[in-house]
Amino acid sequence: MVSATHRFGFSAFVLTFFFALGVAVPLLVFALLGQRLAGHMGLVRTRASVARKVIGVVLVVTALVIALNLTDGLQRALPGYTDTLQTHLEGSNEAKQALGGVTGNNSGGALSTCSPTSTTLQECGEAPKIAGISQWLNTPGDKPLSISGLKGRVVLIDFWTYSCINCQRTLPHVEAWNRSYAKDGLTIIGVHTPEFAFEHVASNVTQAAKQLGVVYPIALDNDYTTWDNYDNEYWPAEYLIDATGHVRHVDFGEGNYGQTESLIRTLLKTANPSVVLPQPTDVVDTTPTEETTPSPISGTSTWRTWRGERP
Repeated sequence: MVSATHRFGFSAFVLTFFFALGVAVPLLVFALLGQRLAGHMGLVRTRASVARKVIGVVLVVTALVIALNLTDGLQRALPGYTDTLQTHLEGSNEAKQALGGVTGNNSGGALSTCSPTSTTLQECGEAPKIAGISQWLNTPGDKPLSISGLKGRVVLIDFWTYSCINCQRTLPHVEAWNRSYAKDGLTIIGVHTPEFAFEHVASNVTQAAKQLGVVYPIALDNDYTTWDNYDNEYWPAEYLIDATGHVRHVDFGEGNYGQTESLIRTLLKTANPSVVLPQPTDVVDTTPTEETTPSPISGTSTWRTWRGERP
C-alpha cells in the first residue's frame, strides 16, 4: 500500500528494503542449493539442454494458468498457510502503530474506537465522506453517490479489490444482501481500492465485476482517498452505516456473515419499523478454517476464522 498511495520517506524505504531482503535471502539459498545439487547430478549435466527446454515449457504453462485466472477456484478453496502467523504478528498494537506511521493511517479518529469483534451495534461516530473517486460503476448514469445523499437508507461500505481471494469469497454474501434488502432500504457501495497496478484500470474492474456478479454501486478509489478517510487497513473490510449517517459496526476479513446480516436487518427495522423483511439469506460460508491459534484480534480463547489481506 505504501507504493500504491505514493507515500515515500525514510521509514517506507526501510520497510521496502527489509521486505526485499526477506524475499532475496531465501531465493539465494535455494539457488545455491540447486547449483550444488545440479553439480552432483550427472544426468542433469548430460541432459542440460533437454532440462532447460522442459523447465521453459513448465514456466510458460504456469504463466498461462495464472494469466487466465485458472487457479482462482483453487485459491478460494484453500486457506493461506501463513495467514495465522501473519495475523498474529500484524494484529498487535505495536505492528498497527508502526504500519500507521508508514502509511499515515494512525489518526486515532472515531472509527478507531469501534471494535471489529463486537457482536452488537456500536456508536462509532459520523461516517467519513466517500471522496477522491475516479469513476463510479453500476449507478444510474454512473453518477456519484454520497453518504449525505443516502440519509434515510442503511449503507454498507465494502472495501475490496477484485484480485483479492479473500474478497472473492466474501462477495457471494454481499451480493445476496443486495438482492434481498436493496428494495427495503439497503445500499451497498463496493469501494474498490486497488492493490496492484492492473487493478487501477477501470475496464479491468468493470470486466471483473461482471465475472463476479457484482451489480451494486462500485466506487473506484484509485488514490486511496476514501480508504484513508476511513483509516482502513484491510481487504475486505465492511463498515455498516445507519440511516442517520453514523457508523454502527465494522468487520475485517472473512466470516461472521450471519452476524453482519442480523445487524443489517436491525438497522433496516429501526429506519422503517413497518418494513416486512424477507427471510435471512442462505449462502454457504466457504471461508477456509485454520484453527491453529486463538484470534489475535479478540485476544480471547474463542476460535474465529479471521482472514483478510493487509497492504
